[in-house]
Amino acid sequence: MLKVSNLHVSYGAITAVRGVSFHVNEGEIVSLIGANGAGKTTIMHAISGLLKAADGSVEFLTNEISATPAHKIIAQGLVQVPEGRRVFAKMTVRENLAMGAYLHKAKSADYQEIFALFPRLYERRKQLAGTLSGGEQQMLAIGRALMSKPKMLLMDEPSMGLSPILVKEIFRIIKECNNAGMTILLVEQNANMALSISDRAYVLETGLVALSGRADELISNDDVRKAYLGA
Repeated sequence: MLKVSNLHVSYGAITAVRGVSFHVNEGEIVSLIGANGAGKTTIMHAISGLLKAADGSVEFLTNEISATPAHKIIAQGLVQVPEGRRVFAKMTVRENLAMGAYLHKAKSADYQEIFALFPRLYERRKQLAGTLSGGEQQMLAIGRALMSKPKMLLMDEPSMGLSPILVKEIFRIIKECNNAGMTILLVEQNANMALSISDRAYVLETGLVALSGRADELISNDDVRKAYLGA
């Protein structure tokens, strides 16, 4: 469904991603894990059109999108849930969800689907998004992305800044979305949680893929356990 080949991304003279290649099959959860500065978010931004790649290709549903503007990538069904949530603080929960549906006219049933997945958002539907807790804002960011009716979600650090209880809840919801048929590429620093719900994963180190494999294999890998799982 998504194929990244020999991707290079630079910030001026600094090369942040150096020849990364990976793929995501339909119906999978695939994680990119690694330390801060490994290039995970940079890769996400290059895929979603927020950064221009210096070299390499990105294919979504066999279409080359590495030079495609971000709004047209969304229109093709590839949607990012950004790091830090990025909700519209001075708009209500419902208005934020409506913004996610700007490419099509949202129906009442679309809102009901989101509220069924996130009952807390229904309780706070008239509340300003800036007054929500971090966990509620993350739910809203996911719900807003789902309102665009994506074929695939890019999720960037969904556990950032959340309590352990909320992290478990967010990852339960991510897995629930996947069980309903959503394909997901997940960037996550919490390697334990990411690997626990993923089919496959790629380990990034300083802009390169250092290791890849099935998630259950990587959980058992001594190097991965020592470096990322605290074992």
